[in-house]
Parts: sequence; C-alpha cells; structure tokens
Amino acid sequence: MNADYVLVLDCGTQSMRGIIIDPQGKLLAIEKEKYPKYETNLDGHCEMEADVFWDSAVTCVNKLWESHEGLMEHVAVITLASQRSTSVFVDETGTPLRKAISWMDRRSIKDNVGMTRFNKRVFKLAGAWDIVDDYNRSCPYHWVQVEEPEVMEKLHKLLFLSTYLNFKMTGKFTDSVTSAPGYIPFSSKRMTWANKYDIEGKVFFVDKAHLYDLVQPGEFIGELTEDAKTAFGFTRPVSVIAGGSDKACETIGVGCFDSSVVSVSLASMVTVETTTEKYMPLYSAGTVYPSAIPGRYNPELGITRGFWLISWFIEEFGELEKQESKNLDTSIERLLNEKLKHVPPGSDGLLMQPFWMSDVRYPRASGTLIGLNDVHTRIHFYRALLEGLGYSIREGIDAIERKTKKEVERIGLSGGGSQSEIICQLLANILNKEVYVVQTHETTGLGAAMLGYIHLGLYDSVAEASIEMIDVQKTYYPVESIADRYDVLYKDLFGYTYKKMKPIYERMVDLKLGK
Repeated sequence: MNADYVLVLDCGTQSMRGIIIDPQGKLLAIEKEKYPKYETNLDGHCEMEADVFWDSAVTCVNKLWESHEGLMEHVAVITLASQRSTSVFVDETGTPLRKAISWMDRRSIKDNVGMTRFNKRVFKLAGAWDIVDDYNRSCPYHWVQVEEPEVMEKLHKLLFLSTYLNFKMTGKFTDSVTSAPGYIPFSSKRMTWANKYDIEGKVFFVDKAHLYDLVQPGEFIGELTEDAKTAFGFTRPVSVIAGGSDKACETIGVGCFDSSVVSVSLASMVTVETTTEKYMPLYSAGTVYPSAIPGRYNPELGITRGFWLISWFIEEFGELEKQESKNLDTSIERLLNEKLKHVPPGSDGLLMQPFWMSDVRYPRASGTLIGLNDVHTRIHFYRALLEGLGYSIREGIDAIERKTKKEVERIGLSGGGSQSEIICQLLANILNKEVYVVQTHETTGLGAAMLGYIHLGLYDSVAEASIEMIDVQKTYYPVESIADRYDVLYKDLFGYTYKKMKPIYERMVDLKLGK
C-alpha cells in the first residue's frame, strides 16, 4: 500500500466524523463521535464548549487508528468540512473566552449596534429594514459587546468553529472563504471581508483586527503542530488544507457544478442549492455562499429545522417505534418510513408548514398543522411533516429556475434522509423531478476528499476529480399520477397558507405565545 490518503474531519451539528475516502471515491473507513446536548434556554441561547468539538475530532482520529491503522499510516492530508456560522471568541493564545454560540442560537439584543440614521432610512426605503435590523441585533459579536464587555476586553479573534479547528491543528487563524459567511462582515459577492460599501459592512460591525485570514478552498493552511500530531497520533508531517463548509462540500460531492443540477441536503438543516458563475440571490435578502469550486457561487434556500424535525418527532411521538426497533433490531427511522406506505399522498388532507424556526422569507412564522380530523394518526402527522419539507424544498427548486431562467434537470440528494428509498421516492413525486443518490450518503466527506486529492496532484480540478470519484448509484423518477396530485396540493394549498396565517403568526409573537 503506497497510496497517500486524505482524512476528512466532518464537523456536523450533531456529531463529528472522521472519514477516509480513496482517490476513486470509495469510503474506506469512518468513525463517529456524537456531541452532548447543546445548552439552551428560553431566550434562544444555544451553546457548547468549543473544545467539545476539538475533543470529538481527536476521539474520531484515534478511533480510526484503532480500527484502520494501515490506512492511517498513509494519511498525507487532512481537510475539514464544517457546520457554518458557529462563533468562537478567543484570546491571543487561541483559548476560548466563552462557550461557542451555535448557528442555531436565536438570542438578540434590544437595540441595534452601529446603524446610522442615514443607512436606516435607506434600508427602510428599500423595504429591507426589518430584515437588516434583525440580522444586526442577532449578531453574536454585537451581543457579546453589549452583554459581556469583559469578554470583549480580552478578545483577540472572532472565529467560526471551522477556523477554531484549523487553529487547533495548525496554530493559524485561517479558514476557507466558503466557511466565512454568517453574522460577520464578509462579502459573499466579492468573496472577501466586507468594506463600508458592501451591505454586510453596513450591517455587521466587527473590528477588522478581530477577523482572521482567508484562503481559497483547496489551498494549503499549514502542517499539524507538534501538539496536534500528538493528539492525533501522527509521528510524521501531515498537511492541513482549506476545505469548505459542509454544504459547499456536499454540493460538489453530489456532482452539482452548474444550475442544471440542484443539491438537496436532507440533514439537520435542509438546504437547496445550485452552482452558478454569477452572484445570484434566490429571493430578497437570500443567502449566496462561495462554492468549493473557486470563483463560483452557491445560491441557497435553507430550512433551518429541516430533518432535525424527524428527531423531534421520534422524541415526542415515537415511543412505540422505539420499542419496536429494539425488538426487531432495526432503526426507528426505517420503521417509521415503512409505515408511510399506509398513508396516501396528501396525508388524507393533513397539511404541515415546517416553520419550527422562522426565516427572512417567512418572518415570525411557526410550525402549522392544518386539516386534522378523526381519521388521522401519528403516521399521518409524520407523512405530513415530510411532505411539508418536500414542498419547502420545491420552493427552492422553483426559485432557482426563476433566477437562472433554466430548467433544473436533476436533483442530487445527500444527508441522512437520503438513505431512505421511501423518502427519495416521495421527494421525486413532490418535486416532479428526477432525483438521484451517489455511492455514499457521506457526500460532505466525498466533496472534501476531492479537494484533498486535487491538492495532492491526482486531479487538476473538481470536474476532473468527479469523473473518478462520483458514481450515481440509483435514480428515482416521479410517478405521474402521484406527482400530479402533489402539484395541486403545492400550488393551491401550501403556497397560500403562510399568507393567510401571517396575521395570526404576528399576533402570537406580540403576545409572546410559545416562548
């Protein structure tokens, strides 16, 4: 065995994975370490000690040494694919000054920070003030400024979690541009730190000295420090290269290189994104991220609570399936998905809006279940939940086609939900498009590994790497009669529900119901 391998650290929302994928895209080894529960409260806080993530990475790597020593001896490169926008505040030594603030955190300050009267007037005239004000007041840096001035006094750098993990490996405050967007003054359009003319520079007021260095995906960051080598069990030099955010890596991992293909991630946060050569928001104040392909963009629609809702449903309503799964030695998700066959498309009139967390498209919205009657069961509820997510995904597909003026031909699915053939077929029917899965649902790791092998010189580009490393395993086609029914439900019901419910959502927020 003379080959050099790439080790991918996939830092997700719920767990860390250590993955080795060979130059032909075959998954050779994987180890997983689940995090403890995030610390939350009724004010929307969602936090975790930053070193929980580092310790989980160390655990995964050491598990790989125990289970696959022969492979680990040939690891030449480490690349990181990480959750986005989790904030870590560190001092000059790189030591966290407080717990990391998760991307799921919903705290905000009472008054905005740094907004001039002129800019406020401009944003109001543009009809964007409510969104801009919310972003500004929700910025973790602004919150710490107001609520924890003692932290700001010692602050050396505001990092994202990926940057912190890169620092723990290399001793450098450096990260990929694909991981930089968030509640921070980064211009996604120019792919660098924002200036006073960029909209991000008018919303987020972070001292430039507190920002870190940016590099393109695939670029060399540094070698493992002696401390990191010891923690990971390496005795020789190992390079760390800039990977991409988890979603950017997933997108190339399913072969989405232009707008004829859409990448749908069925993960804790469901995302719908494509790859374009131009900066192209899908909707007003929509997010566009740098692609893992240098110089390209990933316009995105996100469903914040996405397939996390499956875990929520199981926890709150899945006691029977928990017991059945133990008796039958199978997963709870597999049992629930099999039971979907007993409920017809459309869930016998039950409609779900999956707005467990509102976003800029649907401000103040919350989850809504409409059409309940005495024929409905827990499984109707479960199917309606999945269908609601499917309709939200279709909104993203429609937005991509409107903006690019091109038809989406295929949809690549990834994430945990893509392991279920039943869910894949359900989505093919709702979206009325051809959907497919590749050889592994670990597409974040696959995309990051592609960047690693490009760095090692095996391939010249992502497109070239994809020829050898991506293999479409199965394609699902819509069933015409079912797709027609979903088409009616999507256009005639789902699309109107938020508009009709908006006054109620707003009143519920005013009354502080559900807080």
